[in-house]
Amino acid sequence: MSIYKRPESTRYVIEIRWQGLPRLKLSTGSSSKKLAEAMQRTLYGLKDAGRLDVLRLLAKRKLRLADVHEDFVRDPAALLHRTAAAASPTIGPLLDAWRKWLNDPASLSPKTKRPYAPRTTQRYNVSWTRLLTLLPRGRDAALADITRGFLADFRAQRRREGASGATVNRDLCAVGAFLTWCEQEREIGVHRPALPRERESAGRERWLDAGDLSQLEAALPARGGTYSRPWRTRGCVSAKRRGCAGATFACRIR
Repeated sequence: MSIYKRPESTRYVIEIRWQGLPRLKLSTGSSSKKLAEAMQRTLYGLKDAGRLDVLRLLAKRKLRLADVHEDFVRDPAALLHRTAAAASPTIGPLLDAWRKWLNDPASLSPKTKRPYAPRTTQRYNVSWTRLLTLLPRGRDAALADITRGFLADFRAQRRREGASGATVNRDLCAVGAFLTWCEQEREIGVHRPALPRERESAGRERWLDAGDLSQLEAALPARGGTYSRPWRTRGCVSAKRRGCAGATFACRIR
């Protein structure tokens, strides 16, 4: 264990070796020896508290010693959040794997139990392109960066851009589908923030036309090879969440 300065630097460095842990060689970012000694005490405090996860992240340069020291002394809850974010996988490679999985005919939607339609995967890609533009680090962001606060900012930004409630809901649907894949296919423990839905305009509801009726008749079972009577509908088909896997269309049939 030692605290020293490099000849070419004015900042102190802490170097510690503990059995069972990677070697810690960390810059304090400070020219104050008193502060460097306080940071050293923080490292010992983390070891005594069993926070080996934090020490390993420090060794891998995924956390800064100055940030860890500040949280450990003043706000332990913030340290938990910082550690979770640092340990969280990067979104970019996960998105690439998810998109490949979506396009595989052997992949089934957990809701419909059918392969994903090309239109659905295309809509997911459009939504995630928008999401990545708002994430501060884009594809390099961590999965833990998908927080309730981020989604609230995203929704507000989309509405400022003039997106309808239904469009925003489709974007949130893409987030939910991605998180479900992370949990079920990759077995990644993720925090699922609440995904509040935007109110959709009643103007998106419409009467069934002839084409809709034809599709409805083709999808519903026939009785004895023919339908017992012509279909007469009164009601509407809700177009909200169209493009989302597992979306349902409701109508009243008489």
